[in-house]
Amino acid sequence: MSQAAWRYAGFALIIIGAALFLPHFAEGIAVHTGLGKSFVGTLFLAISTSLEIAVSIAALRIGAVDMAVGNLLGIIF
Repeated sequence: MSQAAWRYAGFALIIIGAALFLPHFAEGIAVHTGLGKSFVGTLFLAISTSLEIAVSIAALRIGAVDMAVGNLLGIIF
């Protein structure tokens, strides 16, 4: 149980770190490509939503209905 808690904490820190740096990367992409900041933000949102849907479909294929439903509820809320 202790190992699971440490892994959870480690992965949570990775996600928090990525969330803190993602706006800087998005701004750099917007500046270098000449696209608007809102367009790049919308593009990142579309990509992440597509990935979540792909995870839900993969969960259904392996029979993990609970994971698929939980992931879809996470998208809605």
